[in-house]
Amino acid sequence: MTAGSSAAAWGREQGRLRWWQHLVAAVGAETPEMGRRRRHRERCAAGSVGEQRTDAMLQPLLAEGWHVLPDRRVGRSANVDHVLVGPDGQVFTLDTKLWWRRARCRRRWAGSG
Repeated sequence: MTAGSSAAAWGREQGRLRWWQHLVAAVGAETPEMGRRRRHRERCAAGSVGEQRTDAMLQPLLAEGWHVLPDRRVGRSANVDHVLVGPDGQVFTLDTKLWWRRARCRRRWAGSG
């Protein structure tokens, strides 16, 4: 498995439209269910991109003796984005998130109350 492949596959599978929904979409309309499916596809696509970016950032660890195992299945319906095994046997799991919006931060200046 490559990083992000299960998220992308799940998004395609769960986001698939029924035959009549393709007709509705062809005229530029969207039902609430179609909207949910579209948003699900978008979230899964973003998750896949985030996992691929994380995988790229983890690659330098390979030169230091780490093992990077992307996209590992847990049970029947879950996965771990990355499992890291250190040279000394330590094991870490990473769950990647790619946020659509930037975090906003308000600064409080001294004396502004």
